[in-house]
Amino acid sequence: MTMSISSQIFLLFYAVLYGAIFTISERWRPFNVANNPDKGWCRLVLSLIFLAGLPVVYFLLTFEGLLSVSTYNTISLAVAVYAVAPLAAFYFLWGWIVTWGRNTFYSDNERKTEPLKSSLTWIGTGHITFVGASAILLVFLVFPIIAVSLLIWIEK
Repeated sequence: MTMSISSQIFLLFYAVLYGAIFTISERWRPFNVANNPDKGWCRLVLSLIFLAGLPVVYFLLTFEGLLSVSTYNTISLAVAVYAVAPLAAFYFLWGWIVTWGRNTFYSDNERKTEPLKSSLTWIGTGHITFVGASAILLVFLVFPIIAVSLLIWIEK
């Protein structure tokens, strides 16, 4: 199997962003069940969906499609970089859900423990509006998927 330039760029940027997300997400304890089993399991299931399952499925589908892109130009390279954006959207969705339902996903003791306490304080009690969340999801989830699909379609 020969990897196209687009697939190599996608692979590199995906690996870097995935590693960065796991580094910064540790303060939110996405996979920690030890402190409070009830709330921890809810958070674990949500994390497995948004931080493990969806990113892996998206990666496999997109990487396979980008393997067929043999064109080497600015547009194909830009799309390969932009194709990584849904990974940030999955993290955003996970973060939006756990902060919106912080009482469901974190116990009172966990919310008083650092670094979670300072993170929740920094965010505040306000919520992201539906319009704001929709705009973020369009830019970071829908448009990259459309761009990759168009690039693959043009190649065929």
